[in-house]
Amino acid sequence: MTKLFQVIFSFLVMLTLNSCLEAAKNGRIPATIKDDSTAAGGGNGDGSSLTGQDGTVNGDSEEPIAKVEIRHLIEPKVDDQDDGGEHKRKLTIPKNYNGKLYVAGINITTLADQSISVRFKFGLDKAPIMIPALVSVAPGLTPQTNVQVLVLDLSSKPFQNVQLLYDLYDYNNYDFTGASSDPGVLTEPVDFNRNDKLFCRGLALKDDSTFAGNLVDGCVNNGDICKFAYAKVVDKGLVSDGNPDIPVVP
Repeated sequence: MTKLFQVIFSFLVMLTLNSCLEAAKNGRIPATIKDDSTAAGGGNGDGSSLTGQDGTVNGDSEEPIAKVEIRHLIEPKVDDQDDGGEHKRKLTIPKNYNGKLYVAGINITTLADQSISVRFKFGLDKAPIMIPALVSVAPGLTPQTNVQVLVLDLSSKPFQNVQLLYDLYDYNNYDFTGASSDPGVLTEPVDFNRNDKLFCRGLALKDDSTFAGNLVDGCVNNGDICKFAYAKVVDKGLVSDGNPDIPVVP
């Protein structure tokens, strides 16, 4: 049996996990991650419970079926500005990254005897890229615990030719006067292009996991948050026979 996990990153939104691709740099994987040649088997980590969304075991009493959920991405070490190994729901990697990418979740080991692939979808057109995956384990955030992971080998640089036709928005809080006493307010622009407060904006609004408003109205009301989607833009193009061309997609 073949299992397919569908992952949409920020222009990829991975279920509720998000990510961006950045300009090319070669990367390394964290030394703390176990090699994917070791198959996971049970364990007492984050993914040992056979529970469904309501906390109960899925399936009938004779053959329970564990609900598999993808929860986190494990950040690879791609440069000297990070240590790698952190569990994140939003991840930025170089588009020519050629190491391994680890996807953590619950009940991953139930897939160990099956053929697994992860589908990445890019941009408004959701162009797909399929990556084969293996089941393994990796150290958890708590000492002496392991988490179940899907291991994706990116040695072929499958994202190398993805076109980066997206704007990068900075959602950090700034006060360039230096008057604020809030330690979370920055006085200088960030220069680390994988800062967690930077978001690639290129998704349709329905694919933006940060948006909780009304899709019909769009991201137009006070308090609406749409970090990954294009904000609604009203513009007029060329005039033909006295009528302007009104774009329908920002």
